[in-house]
Formats: sequence, structure tokens, C-alpha cells
Amino acid sequence: MDVPVASTSTRAADNSRRSEWLAFTQQSLRRQASPEIAVRARRFFPENPPIIGTPSGLSLRVGHELARQVSQSGTFEDAIWLAGQLYRSGYMEEGACANALLERYHKCFALADWPLFDGWIADFTCWGTTDSFCLKVTTHVLLREGPPVDWLWSWASAALIWKRRAALVSLMRNVRIARDIPLAFDLCDALLPDSADLVQKAIGWLLKETCKGDASAVLHYLDTRSERLSRLVIHYARQGLR
Repeated sequence: MDVPVASTSTRAADNSRRSEWLAFTQQSLRRQASPEIAVRARRFFPENPPIIGTPSGLSLRVGHELARQVSQSGTFEDAIWLAGQLYRSGYMEEGACANALLERYHKCFALADWPLFDGWIADFTCWGTTDSFCLKVTTHVLLREGPPVDWLWSWASAALIWKRRAALVSLMRNVRIARDIPLAFDLCDALLPDSADLVQKAIGWLLKETCKGDASAVLHYLDTRSERLSRLVIHYARQGLR
């Protein structure tokens, strides 16, 4: 079947526009980068992700500008494509730009997009990209539509640490208003034996946020599992009880 010339032309224009946005983002980040900044940034990321070395705040500014450009003359599909390219690079700063872009479109996502989220997280390389993505995207979906229980359990049992962490961070907005607390506690229980510090910190953080919705439930949780809790979990969780 012949492809209409107009369709081919439109597709070529779309690809060109996307490539320009991607180049704008990557060049803007690298223009002010330095090896010294990259070395300092790595102190906060023991997982040693690829880091460009941009000045503080630049990634967010570039991401917001990208979001502005795409929202003015692009489409949701453009945003999806750009986010995928930026995540795939593995660079922490490019992931931050993708998160800022998707935050502009968080109302466009639904539970049906969880396979897309799952694929993106597979490309994440640090806790910063993971937490930012969850707070800017997945938490909003859960707040509107409720949790995708099967997916969260799949993430909680995944080999990839970012999926295990994302299973917890995705519930942050819900527990703050006392929603889905039993599910949050069940996920925490399942991950208590996890040896990764970043997972233990996420458990404590989720319990801390749950205190805003139901502090008495968190206190009971801590009291009834005292022998199973790591120092990290107790440290973070008790911050919410002060």
C-alpha cells in the first residue's frame, strides 16, 4: 500500500522537530558542564550513575524550558518520545530533564500506562531519577485512579533496585491523606529483609509520610515489628512522629 506523500512529509517534520528538541536539551546541559562538578555530584550517588556535571539547578531549568517548548508546539506523543530518549542515555541530568517534561503532562497518564513506566524505569541509573519520576508522575496517577496493585507487587519483587524503590515512592501522595496505608505496610513488610540501603531508606521515608495521614498506625507498625526493622527505617520513620 502506497504511503501518502502528506503523511510521509508530516512524519519527517515530526522527527526533525523531536531531534531538534533533543539536541537542544543535550547541548544546553553540556555547555556549562565541568568534570569538577561531576566529581562533587557523585558523592551523593554511591551507585555511580553517568553524570554530565552541570551546575546546580541547570537540569531543572533546561527541563522546564523543554516542557514549555513541547507544550506550545508539540504533542503528548512528542513528550513520550523525548522522555524515552533522555532516560535511555542513562545520564542523571538528562533523566531530570525528562522528569520535568513529563510533570507538565502528568494529567495525561493513566494506569494503562504502567507498562510504559516499567520500561522507562529499566533505564534509570540512580535514586534521584527514580524518586523524581515517581513524585512527578506515578504518584499523581495513583492519587487519581488508585494503585495498580499487581504492578506495585511486581516492582517490589524485581531484581532492579529502582523498581523496588519506585514501588514504595509511588504511594507517597496517597499515604499522606490516609489512603492505601494497608497496602503500603504490606509492601514495607515484603521489603524489610532487603539488603539495599536505598530500599531501607525508602521504607522509612514512606512510613514518615504515612505519619501525616495516620501517625497512630505508623506507631503501631513500628511497635509490632521492632525486631525486624533496620536502624535506617527507624531513623526515617520516627522523624514523622516528632
